Amino acid sequence: MLVAATIPKTITVWEENLDLNLDERALTLLRDLYLKSMMRGGGAEQDIMNLAHGRAWLLQVISLDFLLPIIQMEEIKEIIIHHHQKLQVELSGELHTIELKGLTQEDLECALVALSIKQKLSWNYTNPFVSVSGKFASHHFRFTYLHHSLTPSNRSKLFLRRIAPHVLPLSAFHPTPPQAELLKKALLSKKNIAIAGAAGSGKTTLLATLIQEIAAEEHLVILEDTHELGHQRNNNTTHLLADNEHPKRKLVDYCAYSLRLRPDRIILGEIRGEEIVPFFLAMNTGHRGLMCTLHANSASEAIDRFALLYTMYAKRDSSGMNDEMVRRVLLKNIDLVIFMHKKQITDIWINEELKLDLSPL
Repeated sequence: MLVAATIPKTITVWEENLDLNLDERALTLLRDLYLKSMMRGGGAEQDIMNLAHGRAWLLQVISLDFLLPIIQMEEIKEIIIHHHQKLQVELSGELHTIELKGLTQEDLECALVALSIKQKLSWNYTNPFVSVSGKFASHHFRFTYLHHSLTPSNRSKLFLRRIAPHVLPLSAFHPTPPQAELLKKALLSKKNIAIAGAAGSGKTTLLATLIQEIAAEEHLVILEDTHELGHQRNNNTTHLLADNEHPKRKLVDYCAYSLRLRPDRIILGEIRGEEIVPFFLAMNTGHRGLMCTLHANSASEAIDRFALLYTMYAKRDSSGMNDEMVRRVLLKNIDLVIFMHKKQITDIWINEELKLDLSPL
């Protein structure tokens, strides 16, 4: 018969033999989960003390061994773990379903909690949606956690998006020769550039490529909420990583601070909220070479998206600008909008003044 007192001894044996390197919080979680798993499966006391059995369970739950064959396939760009019996992968732009075996939902919940602990995340009822970049089995991913308290099925989910280990050349995004020449000229002349597209379209990957084309001596201020940009840059880069759990560590604060850091360029990983206000004001006060990404359905619609975000978050009484004035300022200060679809450049919106400005270059 299984008893809870057996579990601490088992975990101690595991620690001594399996090099778990887990804190007491994680060990307590393991004790509870392993006991529940064994009792549910009708395990015997000798099983719970068996090192091989414990190791197999740990590899599934703590190391997420079931993911390793999928992780190793670099052509798979995204992985969605829906529940203990099903996940989906994105391959060549299409989602494919993979059935899972040998896991329970309790085991999967434990695996996700243990992974979040390893990544030093606060993921719980009060902070149910978190995102971080990191490595899994030597591959770089962006991890997005969805807590079970948010879902009607009471199941947590994990979304993995692969981050390219190396900065891709511009040619990898299939620009036409005129588009490639336009982008190089725009970077050289410090034009303000936005990259638009749907989720997973390659916006951030292209931004990383454009950053790499900037002269090494320029001082870049890069602002993100998950670290995906500027890995290859030298020490002339100031990188600020937002933490929305702490006041004064949000992107909106960093955008305001960055103006005091003598930037040659301010690069904002993604605009989706109140950070649009200081970013907009930076454009309107003469800062050049600004770059960002945002979600939009087309290159031309990105201007409308900028205007909508600004009017949503700006205090009208302090800016004094109506919708038409905001749009006019945007059209004056945004030089290029690159539209991405399925990792390819499919369109570039060009400011009318820029068409004349770039022609002699």
